[in-house]
Amino acid sequence: MELKKTYSTLSHMYLCQTVILACGLSAFCLTLMYIGRGGMFNWLILAVWLFILYFAARYFYYQKIEENISGEKGEEERQADSGQYLIQFPPGAKLSVQLYDGSGRLGWLLEEKAFRQQIRYFRLERGAGATFSATVRKRQNWEISIGFPAYERFFSLKRAKGKEMIFENGSRTCAIRKNGNHDLEFYRDEQLLAVVSRGVMPVSWQQKFPLNAPVLTFIRGTEEDEVLVIALLAFFYRHNKYFV
Repeated sequence: MELKKTYSTLSHMYLCQTVILACGLSAFCLTLMYIGRGGMFNWLILAVWLFILYFAARYFYYQKIEENISGEKGEEERQADSGQYLIQFPPGAKLSVQLYDGSGRLGWLLEEKAFRQQIRYFRLERGAGATFSATVRKRQNWEISIGFPAYERFFSLKRAKGKEMIFENGSRTCAIRKNGNHDLEFYRDEQLLAVVSRGVMPVSWQQKFPLNAPVLTFIRGTEEDEVLVIALLAFFYRHNKYFV
């Protein structure tokens, strides 16, 4: 239940910030009363109270989400098999992609581990199961290689024009495209693998996740296809200038 733990941490963080601000404001008001000053400080006090209300609202918001995340094992297994994941990109200098299933469990994790000599190294994990590796480098064209336990796939960017990016590996191709609804579509040999859309998610998710969060839906469920899509997803978010 990693997502539940995340929201629990956020709710406690906002609660602590609210308490600290309230204590600081109280001390400030007492100081003003003691020295007999007011005037412009009244507006400052009002602004601080607005911040306090904001942090308090965030606390109750995250607490509500935490309570709505199911902890029943049967429900977790059913939603984990739906082939849909909520996408999160935690802030930071290194790229990280987290995919949560409907129960709030971390289904996939892609983390940038190192950046040396114009090569970015990633590690991709599926829950507590298999681990894969990926590298992204720039030679004449952008290149992506994905390491599976027994073999490796290598793709080179052949075309990036308008709302389409196409990678090739010999006679095989994979592509990222934006459709008319601004959804991201991932193809392999012209077969649709997955779609990333915003504003469309299962009703049961709306009590757990932000309504406009991107949702990744796999059309094909093989592990190799999923690894490829996540690697392309990370590349797109790193180089989304092609879709401006």
